Amino acid sequence: MVYTFYVFTYLYTVLFFRLVLLIYPSRLEEIYLPTLLKTPQHRQRKVNLVTEGRWYAKISQKGNSPVEVPIDIPKEVANIAPSSVVSLHRTRTQQNPPCSVTREELILAAQEMDDKLSQFGQQENYRNRLENVLFQLYDAESDNFHQGNQLNFEGLIHIVGLLNVGKSTLLEILIYYFAKQGYRCGLMVNDVATAVRLASLFCHKLEISAVPVLGSNRQEQLTKVYEPILKSEGQEVTKGGMHPAWRWFSPVCPLLALVQSEQKWEFGNEPCHKLYQKVPVAENDDSDDEDLQESDYKQYTCPFYYNCAFADFEAVKGINALISNG
Repeated sequence: MVYTFYVFTYLYTVLFFRLVLLIYPSRLEEIYLPTLLKTPQHRQRKVNLVTEGRWYAKISQKGNSPVEVPIDIPKEVANIAPSSVVSLHRTRTQQNPPCSVTREELILAAQEMDDKLSQFGQQENYRNRLENVLFQLYDAESDNFHQGNQLNFEGLIHIVGLLNVGKSTLLEILIYYFAKQGYRCGLMVNDVATAVRLASLFCHKLEISAVPVLGSNRQEQLTKVYEPILKSEGQEVTKGGMHPAWRWFSPVCPLLALVQSEQKWEFGNEPCHKLYQKVPVAENDDSDDEDLQESDYKQYTCPFYYNCAFADFEAVKGINALISNG
């Protein structure tokens, strides 16, 4: 059976575009394009790293009141990484250059993916799945579709089709192909488990530098990926094996070694940006230092922040594929 999907160099299918014209004739120019071209509202936050001295963090454990723990930061640690080790804008240009790939090149890439995965006893059949996909390209001049063997990428394009026709297969092969050419690729998927699975597939089996972009709630994310990935696909734990994706969920916080208390924070509750120092109370201030809340102090960032795998800064350096869930 030959599946068909449509690769657009325009924004919408003909049918949908015509419906839009009936409802709001200028919607494309007045709403959609300005929205897509405009930088979303955001706020830049300056990262203030802690300095040498005694700092504090408030931790909360289930069923207990928040506890303040002291942390002694030595000079060597305070100076370990005073600035970011990664520039996210270093290679970015205002307009990405156009690129293209032929069907034959993608089939060869798919076969290469299958060969690499077969060494791990994994059968994904990328080549067979891709060969069952027929490229139908939309031509704006003729307002019609035609069969083609070359995909041209310039600006925004849409890849659409019914369920299970090969859209995800094509995207995964495209990422493999262009990442090997030195491009930095990003893929947004539906859930955390899929993001970790694909990142692990590219990184640990297809030899493509890839990481999942994960949020701060690692405990919740670990729960979602443990059963479908870390447990079922990992090596035999009883024999000392471990799934390589475990490194993205490491519970080790380097700041714990500097805590001067038996009380420790739990995995997923690291005080990355919530360290503070107790500022001496003014003589004419009747408030007690112990009465001050954590929010009353200016909060600073952990000195390991720019070298911490948990923060993903070190992780994205030299990476060709970033996998995130929307």
